[in-house]
Amino acid sequence: MNAASSYTGMALAAVKDITPPWNSNIVGLSADKLFQRIEALVATFHGTTGHVHDGTNGEGTKVDAADLSNFNRFHSSLQQVTATGLNGTSDIITGLMGGKSPGGDATTLGVLTTAPSNRVIIKNSADGTNFENVEGETIFGRLTESGGVWTVTFFYVDDAGVETSHNLTSPVNGVLLFREIFDQFTRPTIPSDLGQFASTLDITQDVVDASLTERGVVSLGAQSFAGDKVFGGHVSVSNETSITAFASGGQGSAVTLTKDINEITTVATDLDSVKFEAATVGKVIKVINSGAKLLAVFPASGEDIDGLATNASTIIRESHEKEFICVGAGSWRSLDAIGLETQFALANAQATANVTGLLFSSAAFRSVVIEYDITRKTDTGSSEVRRVAGKLVLVFSEETSNWTLESDEFSGSLAGVTLTVTTAGQVQYATTDITGANYVGVINFKNITTFNKAV
Repeated sequence: MNAASSYTGMALAAVKDITPPWNSNIVGLSADKLFQRIEALVATFHGTTGHVHDGTNGEGTKVDAADLSNFNRFHSSLQQVTATGLNGTSDIITGLMGGKSPGGDATTLGVLTTAPSNRVIIKNSADGTNFENVEGETIFGRLTESGGVWTVTFFYVDDAGVETSHNLTSPVNGVLLFREIFDQFTRPTIPSDLGQFASTLDITQDVVDASLTERGVVSLGAQSFAGDKVFGGHVSVSNETSITAFASGGQGSAVTLTKDINEITTVATDLDSVKFEAATVGKVIKVINSGAKLLAVFPASGEDIDGLATNASTIIRESHEKEFICVGAGSWRSLDAIGLETQFALANAQATANVTGLLFSSAAFRSVVIEYDITRKTDTGSSEVRRVAGKLVLVFSEETSNWTLESDEFSGSLAGVTLTVTTAGQVQYATTDITGANYVGVINFKNITTFNKAV
């Protein structure tokens, strides 16, 4: 200031008080003295209250991000497209990627198409859920581009943590969420889906299948658990009805039973057959014969039932059922057959006739025990009501090749009924004549215990 005063011939320091005709008043006022304007300019460079480069007068122009050195101007944002009919181990989605550039990376604009950053989240377009394989492992994609062709390839991470190819066997519609690199000039204000976050986490990779020694998830495959388990409700097991046994029997072509409860409704001829899957220790299978003939039940090849010869069958009579338990590798044991109560009408004053449902084949059985109950009555009065309960024991003789009635144990009043068996194993009856109106005569039988022969 003193030098300026001396140069102009003004008094010492007088120049600071002059008021020039300012051409611009962006900083300061038009009435500013020279010293005031200098102070205003200095104030704009104050460390906390100085100019902020917001583009307004006195604050300076906005700083261009492209002119900033050592500033990361690149940004990864999640983008999405919706694909229909995704199928196979990979699918081409070129038509959905119009205007996109491949090869994005930390310093290059474009879609990430190089592993490991090219992971694609795949959501069901109908409900937003993940697609999973049969083991519950999440299906995801890898996005690549070559020669203008964009391809998404499908994977899952197995229990060992290995990324494994997956085949979408049926077409699905999905939302594909992938990463794209933008800069400060090109990045979208609002990403495609703020609620989705790319991740390499696979829940089934991090939580193993439960086993006898480790806690974990329940898988869809065979699985063993340790410790007692208590369920608050019923435990349902698999079942199948309306099974037709293999006609003409035998083990090779026998119908394989795949459920816990199996009802065979069609047994057209004696010894039509079914068979078990390979035995698993502890497995329990129930077989119900609702057919009209004897049912042959075989083990899987090389296994046995009830200690019989390897590959030999056991027999289940019509209207009977058995439970089988695998007690060791390749070996089944059966519980006694449970028979439904069967009723047969007894004619009055009947000469010898067959009892339907009580025919035993010597090819299948060597002895039989039958529990029965007989009632015969008319309207004449209590003197004409006759009841008896008993047990028949039938034995087949290998020497004579004939069936015989070894014993008929009974209790109650004599019913006027004689039970016999033919040499071919057919139980027969004969009745006396009961006088009176409205005759009724029945025999009920159940709990038929049979001792089988290997067939």
